[in-house]
Amino acid sequence: MRNSLILLLIPIAFAASWHVQMNDVPLDILFTKDKILVVGLKGSIVVLDYKGNVLYKTFLKEEVRDADIYGKTFALLTQDKVVFLTLSGKKVMDFPINSNFAGSLKLVLPYLIAADKYIGLFYLDVLNGELRLVWGLRGLTQVLPNSLIYFEDDGGKVLVADAPGRVYLLRADGEVLGKVDFKGPVYSIDYCGGKLAVGGDGFVKVIELKKPQLLLNRNISGIALVSFEDGCERLAVAVTSGKVLVFEGKRVTLNVTVTRPTALNWERGLLIVGSRDGTVTAFKVREEAKLPKIG
Repeated sequence: MRNSLILLLIPIAFAASWHVQMNDVPLDILFTKDKILVVGLKGSIVVLDYKGNVLYKTFLKEEVRDADIYGKTFALLTQDKVVFLTLSGKKVMDFPINSNFAGSLKLVLPYLIAADKYIGLFYLDVLNGELRLVWGLRGLTQVLPNSLIYFEDDGGKVLVADAPGRVYLLRADGEVLGKVDFKGPVYSIDYCGGKLAVGGDGFVKVIELKKPQLLLNRNISGIALVSFEDGCERLAVAVTSGKVLVFEGKRVTLNVTVTRPTALNWERGLLIVGSRDGTVTAFKVREEAKLPKIG
C-alpha cells in the first residue's frame, strides 16, 4: 500500500497588531525595506517602523493628490508640482507639472508617469530642474489616487483607471493596447501576477489579463479600495462602509470592521488600513501550519 500526503490549508489568522493616530486623513500607505510612510490628504507625513513606532513626522502644508516610492526615492504629487523628499520627510526639490496630469503618480526612475485628465510619461531632468514630457495623451475624465500602475512586461506596461469606469492598458511608449469599461465608477486598482483587481462603487472584480477571464465578481455596499498581497493569491478589500475583507480566490477569509477606510496597502505580512478619522491600523497576517493527512 502506498501512502500519499494531502496538504490542507488552515484558515489564515489575522490580528490587529497596532494602531497609530495622525492629524490628517490617510491618503497613501507606502512601504520600504524597513519603514512605512503614511501620507495624509492635507500634507501630513508619518514615518513608522514595522512595529508601529513613530520615527518622524512632518507637514508639507499643501494638499496632496498622490504619493509613490521607488527604492529610496519618495515623491508627492500636488495640484501643480511633484515634490521629492527624503524617507524622513525632508523636502529635497520640486518640479512644476501641468495640473491636467495631477491626479495620480507612479515613479519609474529616471521617469515618472502622471495622470488625471491627461496621462503622460515624464523624464526627470534634474540638471535643468524640469520634468520633460516624453509622451502624453488626453481624453481622460479624472484619475484618482491608487489608479495608476506600471509593471514590467514586454518592455513595460501601464494600467490607468479613469474614474467613470474605464481601465486602459498601454505600452510604456504610450501605445494604447485596449480598455475595459466597468460600467460604473472605479476608485482603486491593483495588479499582481497577471491579475488586475478593480475596486468600484458597489463592486470588486479580479480579471486575468493574459487569458482574459473574470476570477472574482462581488457586489458590495460602498466604495472599494483593493490591494494584493505579495504572493498575488489573496486580495484585501476595504469598503467605505467600514468592512475590511480578504479574498482567497472567491472565499472570504477575513471580515472585520474599522472606521471608514480611506487608504489600504498590504505588503511584507502587514495589511494596513487608514481611516477617515486619522487612525492607521495594522493587521499582522500569518498563515497557520499546513498539516498533512495520510491517505
